[in-house]
Amino acid sequence: MGAVEETAPESVSAEHPYVIITFRLLTLAQCLFWSASLRETDLRQCSRSLPKRNHFMLTNSGFSHVGLSTHQMDATIQFYQGVLGFPHVLEDLTHVQAGGTLRMVYFDVGDGQFMVFMEPKSVPGIPADYDTGINSALGVPRGMYHFAFKVASLDDLESRRRSLESQGIDVSATIDLRYAKAIFFFDPNGIQLEFCCQIRPFNESDLHQQSEVSVASSS
Repeated sequence: MGAVEETAPESVSAEHPYVIITFRLLTLAQCLFWSASLRETDLRQCSRSLPKRNHFMLTNSGFSHVGLSTHQMDATIQFYQGVLGFPHVLEDLTHVQAGGTLRMVYFDVGDGQFMVFMEPKSVPGIPADYDTGINSALGVPRGMYHFAFKVASLDDLESRRRSLESQGIDVSATIDLRYAKAIFFFDPNGIQLEFCCQIRPFNESDLHQQSEVSVASSS
């Protein structure tokens, strides 16, 4: 299948007050601001063009990327590439027509999956001090929203823990989750991260587990 060459139909209109997108292909940063409306006839035409596939033919391929944001991109690059070892593989700077910029960086976390950080600067309507760690703004414990990276073995997990400690990162002891073992820490944006090693396959009993914990403060 060749690359898509069609431009946006005339009926697509950018309604967001900050950005009007007219490019043939959109970057992720540009898509963030694009609010389009389609006439009903266009929607019907789009649906007719979709391949008719039985839903049982669909396969799961994991994530393409996870989108996050930062107020300090350089520190984020240093952490994810310099500390965690995830290569910085793409960078894009989008100029917002109403003012300001949106800097976007991809980190390769393995298996064709990426973490994508976006850093807005002086963009109208985007607060300069919003919570990049997500949880505090929602008033929930700091680990409620978090991101876990897979490691292949317990030896790898321990090597990761020692590496983080040696670089001055505050990292937890190894936690036994019964089906996995994991370590927890935070990135410069206040996002809780985890390295996780699954130690056995899930089974039927995992659908009915119960446990008891104390809830950490959201501050």
